Parts: sequence; structure tokens; C-alpha cells
Amino acid sequence: MALTPARTICLGFLAVIALGALLLAMPFSLQTGTGGSLLTGLFTATSAVCVTGLSVVDVGTFYSPLGQGILALLFQVGGLGYMTATTLLLILIGQRFSLRHKLTLQQALDVQSLTGGRQLVQSIVAATLLLELTGALLLVGPFHAKLGDWGKALWYAVFHSVSAFNNAGFGLFPDNLVGFVDSLAANGVIAGLIVLGGIGYQVLFEAYLWFRFRWYRGNRHKFSLNFLVAVSTTAVLLVGGTFAFYFADLAISPAFANLTTGTKLWASWFMAVTTRTAGFNTVDMAQLNSTSLLVAIALMFLGASPGAPVAASRPPPPAF
Repeated sequence: MALTPARTICLGFLAVIALGALLLAMPFSLQTGTGGSLLTGLFTATSAVCVTGLSVVDVGTFYSPLGQGILALLFQVGGLGYMTATTLLLILIGQRFSLRHKLTLQQALDVQSLTGGRQLVQSIVAATLLLELTGALLLVGPFHAKLGDWGKALWYAVFHSVSAFNNAGFGLFPDNLVGFVDSLAANGVIAGLIVLGGIGYQVLFEAYLWFRFRWYRGNRHKFSLNFLVAVSTTAVLLVGGTFAFYFADLAISPAFANLTTGTKLWASWFMAVTTRTAGFNTVDMAQLNSTSLLVAIALMFLGASPGAPVAASRPPPPAF
């Protein structure tokens, strides 16, 4: 059987899931220090690599810090993509790319040219790490106010920043982010990471190019159709989803009567952001009425912005 690019990508993801399942079932990955269920590890690893956010255990209390780190690595690989992570490893160890690897990378990234693959991967990884690091630094403050421990707050900030940018939805707090429903800092940073991570790298790189060269005299950057559609659609869904959640439930339900009007609007906006792909929540989902759940289902059905192919006439994004 020929190992086509599609089969290579599929087998690569399966291998990462299998390795993750084994590691998550090991004693060093669990708080108890004893071996865990391989089935639980397989479910969690699959959910992490596929960035669904579903879990049958409380991640914050079930897994040890090392286990949580393995979990974060799994949804980081899932968010970047198997071939992007593999290509980065080859770059780090100085290996040359074979033609098969270039073809597989081309199909994985959905680009129409083999040129600039190394530069494209470097740009993707650099942008990812920069945004995740920035998000983690901004989350340390609000998490420290909640946890009271700087070391723990730093780790929680890193974990949630990586989880949010990759739209993974995994959290370490038992109630997810319900305790931060009135925290503008935590909500704003996590929601921002979710939007940036879910809108697609091509959109981010176009925005970067516009920002970088906007002051140049005579520069008239023309955004691609993909950029215009992705940004406008995201804006419409977020604004429309915010008011739909607010008027469908948060503004009228007795369950949220203790929230101020501003907090209700903020929670509605966060729900509009996170239900599309991420899976975080700042309100108890069990208290939402049927109308709000229908809005959530509609947003989940639409999902995030798909990564559009890079036009062959366009140069690859610049390395940072």
C-alpha cells in the first residue's frame, strides 16, 4: 500500500494519539501516582489532539503537572497540525526535506506551491508562540488573584493560553471559567486568543503585513477575499451571537439575576466567542434555557474560519 500524503498525515495523528494515551495512563501523569485507565488516556489524548475539549475527568485534579504538560503538548500538536510540528522538528535538527515530505506538507497546509515551506512553518510557529506567550503573561495577574500562588498562577496561565489559542477548551479549574465571569482581563485575553487562533493563519499574516507596512508612503495593501470574508463573518457572528445569548437568556433568566447588566453582556459575548470552537464557559451551561442552547448549537455548527489556500501568486508570509 502506497504511503500517500493523506495517509501519512492520518497515520501521524494516530501515532501521536496512541503515544499520548500511553503517557497519560502512566503513574507520573496522575495525581495519585498509580497507573490509570488506558481507555481514559485514549479518550483524553484523542480529544486533545483533535482539540475538542471533551474530558471524562477533571483535568486539574486528575492529572499531575507533568500529565497536564503532556496534555498541553498534545493539543499544541493538534492545533499546529502534525506535519507542521514534524517539519519544525526537522528544521531544529537540521534535516533536509525530502520531496515526499514537501508534498505532504503542501497538502497539510493546503498551499499550492512547494516553495517557501520552511519559511511558512517558521512563521506559523513563531506567531503561535508569540501570541501564546503574550496571553500567558496577561493571564498571570487575574489567575494569581484567584489562586494566591505565583508559581501555580504562571502554570495555569500558560496552560489556558495554549488551550485557548488552539481552541482546545481544556481548563484546570473545576468549574472551567465560571469563577472569572466578572473578570474583564481573563475573559478578554482568553476570548482574544480564541478568535486569533480560530480565524486562520492566512488572516493573521495579512493583518501583520498591513500593520507592518501601513505607514509606508504610497502603500495600498489590498486584502484578499479570504481575509474580508473571514473577518466580516467572524464579526457578524460574534455581535449577533452576543445579543442572541443576552436576550434569549442572560437578560431575563432568574438564574443570572445576580449578575450586573455589564457582566451579562460580557458573559454573552464570551459565550458567542467560545461556543464556535473553544468549549470554555463562564456561566453554568446547565442553567441556560432551550433558546440559548439552540443559539449555541448554531454557532458550534458554523465553527471557526477555515484556512483558505494561499494563492499561488502570493509570496509566502515573512518569517518573524
